[in-house]
Amino acid sequence: MKVETKRKIASVFFPERCPYCSELVLPCEIACDECIKDMPKEIFHKQIGGIFSVASALPYKDQYKDAILRLKFGKRKQFSYQLAKYMYLKFFGEVIFEDYDLISSVPLHKDNLKERGFNQSELLARDLSRFINVSYTELLNKSRKNKPQHSLTGDKREKNVKGVYRCIDKNLVEGKRILLVDDIITTGFTLTECASILEKAGAKEIMCLTFAITLPKTT
Repeated sequence: MKVETKRKIASVFFPERCPYCSELVLPCEIACDECIKDMPKEIFHKQIGGIFSVASALPYKDQYKDAILRLKFGKRKQFSYQLAKYMYLKFFGEVIFEDYDLISSVPLHKDNLKERGFNQSELLARDLSRFINVSYTELLNKSRKNKPQHSLTGDKREKNVKGVYRCIDKNLVEGKRILLVDDIITTGFTLTECASILEKAGAKEIMCLTFAITLPKTT
């Protein structure tokens, strides 16, 4: 049964809501009309590690930040479909999805995964894979638990992710064009580390996609 059909059936008992304001929406709608109207039209681009490109759908602030927090810590896993669908619609035409062989995500450490019950980046990547028709494959694991990046500043964030991630199987990576998904990007050190590992494992090309991006503060 298709995901859309399942969601429509489930909505009879559990009505769907807008991830940004919690208003009721029709099944499979990405958001309510008011929130859609206010969404910025531009795609947010960032270059990380000197060579890797990142495309982000929305700024990490206000209602867009709330949506991620509801998914991540409010255990509103159903929002992943809506956020991923928005990413697909936003990036369509900008990112040539058919050029890529695999889609993967930034992993969580097993302790964090056990505590939270899911990896929000994996949920987004798996849902996005269905829209773009590119197979989801786990390519990385997090072999060492580190401090949360948001608790650190400056170069401490870069040091914090060194040696934390590992490639699961180089045979899955070699010669492949890969889409790497995370929920948000701030400094970019985590995505840079993960993308660099995939590149060293033989990936032909890596493009990073995130739902949200932390923008520099303006005065």
